[in-house]
Amino acid sequence: MCRHPVLALSTLLLSVVGSTPADAGAQPRTGPTTVEAFADAFASVVRARDVDAWTELVTEDVVMMPPGGRVVEGRRAFHDLWSRSFEGRSGPNPLRVTLRDARVLGEVAVVRADYGPEEAGPVGQYVWLLERDARDVWRLAWWIFTRRSAR
Repeated sequence: MCRHPVLALSTLLLSVVGSTPADAGAQPRTGPTTVEAFADAFASVVRARDVDAWTELVTEDVVMMPPGGRVVEGRRAFHDLWSRSFEGRSGPNPLRVTLRDARVLGEVAVVRADYGPEEAGPVGQYVWLLERDARDVWRLAWWIFTRRSAR
């Protein structure tokens, strides 16, 4: 496991900034077309525990780095992990996502956001690397998240 997620994220960012999206043709947009819309869609599908819709928000080769957990790579592994996590749970998941800042660099965006239950303050922070696809839709490529330590 990489002990320097910021270095890994920076390396990935440098490798994809110069890439050019494929021709979109006549395909319709099917997803969030702004960083803010992505954050709203992300929170909405997590609150609804809709793993299938959530999986549509990520790239095929998504990488997720949870705190203290193993790295999850690929859309299928992402889907399987969250399906198991939500299994047997009912009702909405009270998640709030608050954007801290976002840097859009062409077809890539680096986003920092706080997350936590709606009724409480943030319990941690996300760093997202989003990629804009050929239809101008933002998808999650890298997701690093931390939890705040109790002091």
